[in-house]
Amino acid sequence: MWMLQQEMGRDNILAGLRAFIGKYNPDPDFPVLQDMLAVLRGFAPDTAAFEAFTDQWFHDVVVPEYEFEDVTKTLEPAAGTGADTWVVPGTIQNVGSGEVTVEVAATAGERWSAEGYRDARTEVALGAGESAEFEIRAGFEPERVLVDPDVLVLQLNRDDAVSDF
Repeated sequence: MWMLQQEMGRDNILAGLRAFIGKYNPDPDFPVLQDMLAVLRGFAPDTAAFEAFTDQWFHDVVVPEYEFEDVTKTLEPAAGTGADTWVVPGTIQNVGSGEVTVEVAATAGERWSAEGYRDARTEVALGAGESAEFEIRAGFEPERVLVDPDVLVLQLNRDDAVSDF
């Protein structure tokens, strides 16, 4: 449901859930998942994207799982008076199932600490068995690269979707 909120937007899903409760609250029968999705569909900003999302995440059994290969970091000295840039290239593969766009981040510091955390990101879309190259440019020296730094996407073995330098 958290991922569906990301797909639809917070205001849209809340309006849809209110409509769902309003429709089925006085009903003596218990609604099922398909009833809820039918109501929410009317609040989706993009019904085709809603259908694709719900087909995959609610009507099928999919869980992506990500692995990194060949992740490196190099310092690219600045020309003139500009700042140096760290370049982090690598390859990410979805060894699980499903198709989803995820963020890949080069980070330094502790994510949930208010002090000293920095990240630079890129997005990668991968289906089951697919891999893609990525490149992240950062104005700080990265300590690690990880998938989904904000923990928005369901995935297997999240702790393994990290590459430390």
